[in-house]
Amino acid sequence: MLADDIDLALPELRAHTESLMQDTCVITVAGDGLPVWDEETQTSVPPEPQVIYEGKCRIRLPQMNSDRPLLAVDQVVTVQHIISIPVAAVDVPNGATVTVTASRWDAANVGRRFTVRSTVHQSQATAQRLACEEVQS
Repeated sequence: MLADDIDLALPELRAHTESLMQDTCVITVAGDGLPVWDEETQTSVPPEPQVIYEGKCRIRLPQMNSDRPLLAVDQVVTVQHIISIPVAAVDVPNGATVTVTASRWDAANVGRRFTVRSTVHQSQATAQRLACEEVQS
């Protein structure tokens, strides 16, 4: 039966998918507590973000819609990305921040920040996929 074959193959398929995750990232959510007033800077300082995941990831662009321009002069551009992390690594909420900390094949990825807009869930997933956006100005 096909379902049994998938059950047997899924661990190996997940291992193959994870082998493609050759970047590393940190995923954070807003810290607990109220902002604190900083007398020196005269500003309100939010609590430190809470790290919920640190480990391997993969950055991909989803299929692009060719009838929509990607860049516009003097405008903020929102670019959609898919960030993949291992299955069941952590429950990532919408609004979490993904920061790339290392990238094996493209050093320009280091420091890029993404906001999680939704988590894609599916049966027999080989990765946990996060639909994210990166805002560039």
